[in-house]
Amino acid sequence: MNATGMPVDIERREAVLSRLPQKAVRALEDGDTWETERPEEGSRIANISVPLRHEASDTWERRSIESRVTVTNGALVERFYSVDKHGAQALRRAPKWGSDRHRSVRERFAPEKRQKRWARYWEWVAETGRDPIGEFSVPETARCGWRLLCQEKTEDVVVHYARRRPTRGRSSENAGPSGSAGSLGRSTDYVPRDKMPRGLRDHCRLKEGRIHPGGVQSRADLARRFRRRGTGRIAGRQFLDSELRRVPDDAPGPLHALPRVFFVDVAIEEPISPSRQRDILRARAREKLK
Repeated sequence: MNATGMPVDIERREAVLSRLPQKAVRALEDGDTWETERPEEGSRIANISVPLRHEASDTWERRSIESRVTVTNGALVERFYSVDKHGAQALRRAPKWGSDRHRSVRERFAPEKRQKRWARYWEWVAETGRDPIGEFSVPETARCGWRLLCQEKTEDVVVHYARRRPTRGRSSENAGPSGSAGSLGRSTDYVPRDKMPRGLRDHCRLKEGRIHPGGVQSRADLARRFRRRGTGRIAGRQFLDSELRRVPDDAPGPLHALPRVFFVDVAIEEPISPSRQRDILRARAREKLK
């Protein structure tokens, strides 16, 4: 019986024999052994992946289950193997075809039972935020947008402040529980340039506040660099007033009064913290349990 109370369907012995070579049939008739193992289409269990719990180490291992038909001492036998991630095989069961033990083994690997095994694993991932068998793909980085408050000076473009802002068009593989990379995609208030993350400073080749010193001497130079390399864009002037209102109150001087102030939008890859990755894992496991 399977998990639904219905008997496990075992193919008739004669149907299996009809697909085996004559050597196997003669071995069966003569009470002999046919050592070749034959995967059986329609009756074999192949490429079934199940999570196995190791209680002592409180972790899991992914195992594939395969079965092959053979003849042993005049009996038709289905051999069940577990296959680890390295391809090593271990014989788990070898019941006679159609026996109660054969039905019991088949029941263990019935779809309903396998689903329960996976549900237990997903519950464990949702609780611990760990995925030892690599069932879920969680990115290590996310694409994050930044808006820089810049000023065009005589021979340089200087960065004064920066804030993180949502990046549109992120791929779904970077998605968190709400379809985004989580905290990496939330808007923030402006921070001084010395508080900008290192990845952003490196991206801008910031030196003493100057963006791409030696290569960018004006706003037009910066716009041309962005167009050529596809690394950012100059934000429209309509952002000026609303963005200036987000600049910290302790900014050195009235920035809105500075001449030739403008905004630059750039996007960089930032690492996702381990705690955030665990949150994403938990959310994806909970999605599986729905």
